[in-house]
Parts: sequence; structure tokens; C-alpha cells
Amino acid sequence: MENARNIKRYEDYLKNEEKADATIRKYLHEVEQLLAYMDKAEISKAAILQYRRYLSSQYKAGTVNGKLSAIHSYLEFMNMDMCKVKFLKVQKKAYIDEERELTEQDYRRLLDSAGRMGKSQLYYLMMVSTAPESGSVSCHTLPWRQSAREKQRSI
Repeated sequence: MENARNIKRYEDYLKNEEKADATIRKYLHEVEQLLAYMDKAEISKAAILQYRRYLSSQYKAGTVNGKLSAIHSYLEFMNMDMCKVKFLKVQKKAYIDEERELTEQDYRRLLDSAGRMGKSQLYYLMMVSTAPESGSVSCHTLPWRQSAREKQRSI
């Protein structure tokens, strides 16, 4: 009964804070899940740490952190900041998935598009940014911009 009253007060608080409806639903859901997991046990830092371990065994770190964020909001509302726990570390990928890499064909298509659109800065930027891969930087003439002298030579 006490939990239901606290959740209703928390919901009113979130509305007063002008949180989005989706945020309110998510936060309330996460608090209800925590309270169901604790099954009438008193909220403590040790209990929240145990809950974080449980969540870590069920979900990825980013998802766990989202759930903890909602729980932290509730703990702040209840003046129980001392029960907040640290978020899990999320490992950032230091590489690009091969599926997301540009193929040479895609790269050439982008260069051609930059040229046709008259975006010479983009064209040169793309050429220079790939120079370390080829090992050299050379002076390129834009294929769509020929000087008057070059036009005369090609006639």
C-alpha cells in the first residue's frame, strides 16, 4: 500500500516536471520492476547493487544503465540519494563494422556526386582524407572543371 502511494506521488512529480508521457511510463515501469524484485524488502544501497547484478545478467550494459537512470530518479524523489549506484561501463567500439564501411564504388560515386553538384571543397576534402591510405597526396584537377587552357588542349 505504501509503495502504491509513493508511486502515485512519483508519477505526479514527473508530470509536474513536464516529463514526456513515454518517459513517465518507462520510469514508473522500472520502479515497479525494482519493487517487485525486492518483494517488500527495504530499499538500500546493497539491495540496489544486488538488483544491478541481476539486471546485468539479463540485459546489455546500455539497457541496464537506462533502467538505473529511472531508478535513480525515483531514489532522488524519495530523498534516498545515498542508495544510488554507479552505472555500468559501456565499451565503445574502436572500429567500424565492415558492413558500414564504404566500398570503393560507393566512394567513387560520392566523389562524382560532389563534382556534379559543384562541391569542390567536399571533393578535395574526400581526396585528402583518404591520402594516408594510398601513402601520397597528389594534386587533382576536378574532372568537371577544366581550365580554359585544358579545354583548348582537348580540342
